Amino acid sequence: MSKGQGNYNSDQIESLIQRFETSVEQGDAVFFDVDEYEDIINFYFDKNNFSKAGIAIEKGVEHFPFAVLFQLRKAQLFSATERIEEALQILDYAEKFDPNDAEIQMTRGGIYSQLHQPKKAIECYEKAMQNEDMADEVSLYMAFEYENLSQFDDAIICLKKALELSPDNEAAIYELAFCFELSEKTEDSINYYNAFIDKYPYSQNAWFNLGIGYNKLELYEKAIIAYDYAIAIKSDFASAYFNKANSLANMERYEEAIAVYKETFQYEDHEAATYYYIGECYEKMENWELATVNYNRAIKIDANLSEAWLGIGIVLDKQNRLLEGIHYV
Repeated sequence: MSKGQGNYNSDQIESLIQRFETSVEQGDAVFFDVDEYEDIINFYFDKNNFSKAGIAIEKGVEHFPFAVLFQLRKAQLFSATERIEEALQILDYAEKFDPNDAEIQMTRGGIYSQLHQPKKAIECYEKAMQNEDMADEVSLYMAFEYENLSQFDDAIICLKKALELSPDNEAAIYELAFCFELSEKTEDSINYYNAFIDKYPYSQNAWFNLGIGYNKLELYEKAIIAYDYAIAIKSDFASAYFNKANSLANMERYEEAIAVYKETFQYEDHEAATYYYIGECYEKMENWELATVNYNRAIKIDANLSEAWLGIGIVLDKQNRLLEGIHYV
């Protein structure tokens, strides 16, 4: 839950860290203000250097004993290093200084989530919701906990709120699609994403998830249109190319599907699954040689991809090479 580094650029941060480390090594009484300590602590958190983060926190507490910020960071440090009881005790102490601090409740909620106590986590997040500036973030974390309770309708409400407050929140958009899928509300998802796109037509993630909904209902033409919009907005959207190719394959437009599958290679590493689906398209076209080539490419990347081994077995069987095929099966 650490905040990003303040208004410093990378050179200034490097200078600040060097000044701090020199002061610690030499035992110099160098003054750092609250904001500088915060940036030093966040720098070490970002580097997962909990030892030096702990030193900076102790220095901050020493110089600013009533600053809730450093108590919070100390609790977060203890949480990250699995000193859970101590973390909760520190939060109780910090709350006496500022009972309305939303980040205290967020940190406590994160700890209860870590302890697999989603109901307690939700209680904390509900308190944190009083801070309107954090409402979008809090809504997202609440949704995660409702998912842990398999209360997907409640999770959907929270995610819609998060997107209402922060339409660019990619995590919320994808998490919402996930909840719609688990609750088998595909039509609701289509209605939601269509309404969302009416307000925010340049959201490639909304178009992408709309395509997923259409594809699930076997409305492949509409799915392809949605994926095309996602690609138009973000030309290197590899997952949109991949899903568009799936829809084309589902319509038995195999040559077009193969071409689109291959486009993904321009924007991401060569994936075993992509080669497998290309192989499957060639198999459907009864091009046994290219089917086998692509199944083998898939296996070279991922030897545990059982579908590719099976694909080769089926192709060999189609060529009346049953005994060879059995080996691959």
